[in-house]
Amino acid sequence: MKTIYDFVSVGIFVFVAFVYLQRSVKRPPWKDNTFDYILCAIGCAGGNWLGNEGYQAAAIALLVLTAIYFVARVHPFRRV
Repeated sequence: MKTIYDFVSVGIFVFVAFVYLQRSVKRPPWKDNTFDYILCAIGCAGGNWLGNEGYQAAAIALLVLTAIYFVARVHPFRRV
């Protein structure tokens, strides 16, 4: 991990994975779509790759959009 994009993308991915794991053990099962989590993982990987290749604006935009998508679609801070 050498660039800021590595740290930011791994941080977002760890949060996404944490929410997924927390919700997967809840009873009754949480009704999330796994596809949303997969899109967030792809967004993290793409943002990291773009940042490491020198496309800073695109990388920042993709990482921000990934975080916004995750919060808007999955609602990780909502309590049940």
